Amino acid sequence: MNLAQKTLQFTPASLSDLEQIMVIERVSFAYPWTEGMVRSELNDAPLSFSYVTRDLEKNQIIAYVFMRVLYDELHLLSIAVDPAWRRQGIGEALIALVLETVREKNLKRVTLEVRISNRAACQLYRKFGFKEVGLRRKYYCKPTENGLVFQYEAKTEPLTGTIGQYRALTQKGGMMTMHEEQLIVEALRKESYEFRSLEKTHLELEASLEVMNKRKILSSDEELQKKKAQKEKLAVKDSMEMMIREYDLAGEAKVRVG
Repeated sequence: MNLAQKTLQFTPASLSDLEQIMVIERVSFAYPWTEGMVRSELNDAPLSFSYVTRDLEKNQIIAYVFMRVLYDELHLLSIAVDPAWRRQGIGEALIALVLETVREKNLKRVTLEVRISNRAACQLYRKFGFKEVGLRRKYYCKPTENGLVFQYEAKTEPLTGTIGQYRALTQKGGMMTMHEEQLIVEALRKESYEFRSLEKTHLELEASLEVMNKRKILSSDEELQKKKAQKEKLAVKDSMEMMIREYDLAGEAKVRVG
């Protein structure tokens, strides 16, 4: 299929897309994300980047990808395509978008995890230059399965060939270029001890919640700990976003530096 002949659009995701994204999420994964988890990625968080592919003829979302910046790399959190649209190049277009996002944001690499049995996904990642770098034992559940860790080392030269063609397609669909917000985040990382501490706390809470979300059963105490961690994570995220909004674009931070 020639994607250029289809009426498809690749755009940043928003909260209004939540319902359609959840439909694809639930049919794509044995252990799907909750609505709250997806909502947190769509809530205009400073370090999260989400995109959807839309069939303009039906005004229907047919695919999506979630990414997050972790220091100098991009973590590909989730990617899914509506079953009716699989094997038509949509996944390849989204991976190309991910690689271009890394290049635009001047990050060093992409990291992702995939089920060891998902041969089609592994083949796709290898096609785009991802290398297998590790194994996470019993990383997935329903069923319990090891996860392969793939990484892509970013290149500085412009994307050409297949990736370049997909990039041109996403530009036609209105793909967002490097965010001004990300420039402010980088400045705050360099100038503000408070922001760096908040970012570290956010990542620690996120890792803790990820572990808890993978467990099938939690005790009452663990459920309370989870709720507390979720509230703390939201509070930290709000503080980070407030610092970003208050940052003076002229170059002077209105925050404590260190």
